[in-house]
Amino acid sequence: MYQRDYILKMIEMLGQFVVSILKRISKKEFKEAEDLLEESYFTLLKESAAKFTFIPKEKLTDQLLSDYNFQEGHLEILAQLFKVEADLRFAQGNSELSSEFYQKALIIFEFFDNNSKDFSIQRKKDTDEIKEKINK
Repeated sequence: MYQRDYILKMIEMLGQFVVSILKRISKKEFKEAEDLLEESYFTLLKESAAKFTFIPKEKLTDQLLSDYNFQEGHLEILAQLFKVEADLRFAQGNSELSSEFYQKALIIFEFFDNNSKDFSIQRKKDTDEIKEKINK
């Protein structure tokens, strides 16, 4: 029960971070958004963003599960952080880096679809949104 409560608290914190980051992006306060994003990685996953940025897409879920011992909650958090980072990079005009982060988020969401017993309407919505953005 403790583990589940902890993950739920982390997901709630994630929502607060995401809202704050998206507000900064909409105001074109990119430095502040980057700082909040980095804080999100440290607070929620206890690692810097760079650790996850450099994991190759082809090894992403395997490495997260084996090297970081991530559980579903951690993966969900990371996928959302990747999605927000993609939004930030797109707003900054870096479509190549944005696409990279969208693809990584999509890999994690599709991993859930293939391996999780739970269905999430929000995850399906996020997956569809990411696919649409990648195709543009």
